[in-house]
Amino acid sequence: MTAAIKDGIERVVKKIEENTRLTEIGFYSVSAGLLIYACYRKRPFKRFVKAADIPDNFIAEKTLQRGIVSDVQNVSGNGTILLVNHRPPINFPLRSRKTLPVKISGVNIGNLGYGWLETIVKDKEINFIPFSNKGKNVEAQVFLIEQDQPRPIDVGKALTSIGFAKTAEPSSKADSYVKRYLRQLKYLESSAKFHHNGQWANLPEHFRWLRKKYESLWFNLLPDDKKVPALVRTIKKEDEKNKKKQKLK
Repeated sequence: MTAAIKDGIERVVKKIEENTRLTEIGFYSVSAGLLIYACYRKRPFKRFVKAADIPDNFIAEKTLQRGIVSDVQNVSGNGTILLVNHRPPINFPLRSRKTLPVKISGVNIGNLGYGWLETIVKDKEINFIPFSNKGKNVEAQVFLIEQDQPRPIDVGKALTSIGFAKTAEPSSKADSYVKRYLRQLKYLESSAKFHHNGQWANLPEHFRWLRKKYESLWFNLLPDDKKVPALVRTIKKEDEKNKKKQKLK
C-alpha cells in the first residue's frame, strides 16, 4: 500500500513538472511573439529614408518622429523640402547618411519662409507627425525643438503667422486631426493678412483703412486703464511690485 501511494505521488509530481515546463514554454513563446509584434508596429530600430518607409499605422496613429534637419531645398514642383536625418527611438550612430524628405503640410512657403528655415531650422532638432507617406515626400506637421523654449515651435504655424507662408490643401487624407490643423493655419493666415505681415505687406490701401478703423474702434471700447501704452503699463506694474516688496521689508 505504501509503495502504491509513493508511486502515485511520484506520478503526480512528474505530471506537475511537465505541465510547469509546458506553461513556461507557452509563456516565453507568447512574450517573444508580443515583442516581435511590438517591434513590427513601432519599428524602434528602423531609420526612415523615404516616404514609403513610414508604416501606415504611424500615419493613422499620428506617431511622433524625430530627427535633425541637415538641409533645406526648393524642389521644382514640390516646393520647400526639409531633408531630415531621421532618428528612431533606438538610434545607432554609425549609419547611412541618407535623409528623409519632409514637406511641411498645409503651407506653400515663399522666399521669405525659405530664408527663415535656412536660418532658424537648418541643423536643428525637430519632431514631426507624419500625415502622408504617399509620393516622394513625407507630408508632416513639424515642430522645432529649442532648448530655451518651454515647448516645441510649430514651424507651419510660425511661418503662416508672420506671413512667410500661405495655406494650401495637403495631399494627405483629411482626418479630424488634419482638419483641425488646417483651420488653425487659416486663422493664422487671416491674422497675418490683417496685420500685413510678410507676403501680405502690399495689400490694397482699403484693407489698411479698414484695419485702422477696426483698431480705433477697439481702442475706444477699452477701459481707460487699458488705453495706456503697453510699455507704460509694464513700468507701472513693476513699480507696484517694488512698492509691495519695500512694504514687506
